[in-house]
Amino acid sequence: EAKDFAAARSRYAEASGLKPAEQYPKDRMKLCDDQMGAAAKEKAYTDAIAAADTKFDAKDFAGAKTKYAEASGIKPAEQYPKDRIKACDDALAVAALDKQYNDLIKSADAKFTAKAYADAKTIYGQASALKTAEQYPKDRIKACDDALGAAAVDKQYKDLVKEADTKFNAKDYTGAQDRYTKASGIKPEDKYQKDKI
Repeated sequence: EAKDFAAARSRYAEASGLKPAEQYPKDRMKLCDDQMGAAAKEKAYTDAIAAADTKFDAKDFAGAKTKYAEASGIKPAEQYPKDRIKACDDALAVAALDKQYNDLIKSADAKFTAKAYADAKTIYGQASALKTAEQYPKDRIKACDDALGAAAVDKQYKDLVKEADTKFNAKDYTGAQDRYTKASGIKPEDKYQKDKI
């Protein structure tokens, strides 16, 4: 289409050269120039949209946003590139949230593996606040609570056994038996305090 306007313009220029005073060929030359500009503008817009859509489909949202902005600059009245820029912004926000969530989970898992349950629980809580529908951090918070509870019970048991051993070695058998009995109540499956009793 642009080539037709170029050929027509050339003919109007010839006519204008033959009769320089005539306005009609000059008006038609301007119309041809405008049409060639409009065709080039339409092609640039279409090319920018096609490139943007390709990038969007490939999940290159930052690249797609740049191309949609370019298309919007060519044709500011068009709504499509504006809507797609919003879709890119939304997708980029989701991607950023996913990365933040995954980083928190990775950090919390490392703390949990290192038995730093209180720290792990805090970080799992942050991850859960980011993505409230996710079950994994909720399950891990419970696992932290269970581990913290087990650690507290284990410490209480060990403290009682240590006190009992101290009393036993000091020949305070009544005091030792009392502590071994309490320890047995905490961990009835453990044979040590039963043997000592």
